[in-house]
Amino acid sequence: MSIKKAIKKTFIALLSAFFIVLAGSITSAFLFKDQLIDHFIREANKSLNTPINIGKISVSALDNFPRMTLKFEDVYIQESFDKSTYPLLTSEKIEFTFNPFEIYRGNYSIEQIHISNASCHFKVNESGDFNYRIFKKVDSTSSQKVKLDLSKVTLSNIHFRYSNFRNDVYIEADAKNTKANVAIEGRVLNFKTTGDYFLTKLIAQNNLLLENKSISATSDFVYNDETKYVDFKQSTLTLEGANFQTYGNYEFLETPKVEFYVEAEDSELSSLVAILPEKYTQQLAKYKSSGDVYFDLSLIGEFGKNTAPGLKVNFGLHKADLFY
Repeated sequence: MSIKKAIKKTFIALLSAFFIVLAGSITSAFLFKDQLIDHFIREANKSLNTPINIGKISVSALDNFPRMTLKFEDVYIQESFDKSTYPLLTSEKIEFTFNPFEIYRGNYSIEQIHISNASCHFKVNESGDFNYRIFKKVDSTSSQKVKLDLSKVTLSNIHFRYSNFRNDVYIEADAKNTKANVAIEGRVLNFKTTGDYFLTKLIAQNNLLLENKSISATSDFVYNDETKYVDFKQSTLTLEGANFQTYGNYEFLETPKVEFYVEAEDSELSSLVAILPEKYTQQLAKYKSSGDVYFDLSLIGEFGKNTAPGLKVNFGLHKADLFY
């Protein structure tokens, strides 16, 4: 067989496979649209504890081809505080993707989630309760565990705010383009994320710690919803040209406790100075260094009305000269 004929047969085979997948996706979207929407709403009602309003629901075979897409537009999720109608999250569009051939088999497992043009506001009130208890309690005596492995979660143009009125902490940031892998088993969630962020402000006890900083991060953490424990595995963070390694844990089942570490090596003095609050940078910015700078930070202790974690910072020069 000549090379030309082989290429032609290969092209025809690939084209045929493409049209088979396309036909399967379109057929699934047409035949199983109502079943998919009904199944999703039924399962959401079983799991969700707060009202959700959706402006429009549609199913598409082409938006995320070859996967079939269930698209929610103008989404409003109410926060969980009693007698509050304030939104926890609003989004122009949330998409859930499915394997069209699995739909034929009655398998409605979500493969990907895409959230775009959204705003969310997480809160902790003075008594320590939080506004994101949107899921109903799981029966701990049940032997069945929910398993979910999302190959891809994307966040595009997400405005994020966190207000902790108990510990007087406020964070405001934007996620321009973040990608994540999420694995869920029971009440344990494993996140692996990478993305770019813009930190508008970080305020703690009325002190402005960071403002208007560009951040790139690759993180790996596990959240256990039953024990209220977050395990921050070693992750990388780039802030104003300085590279950091971060790791630690945070628990809030009863008294909130944190043990968190940040380490940086072989960075320039100007990069490290740039991440400090402005009231410190004005004086330190006058200094220059010719070598490497090391920096490490630890935050360890409990959060309470009259207590706060201890902050320890080590900073120095390695084989370097400092001049004014």
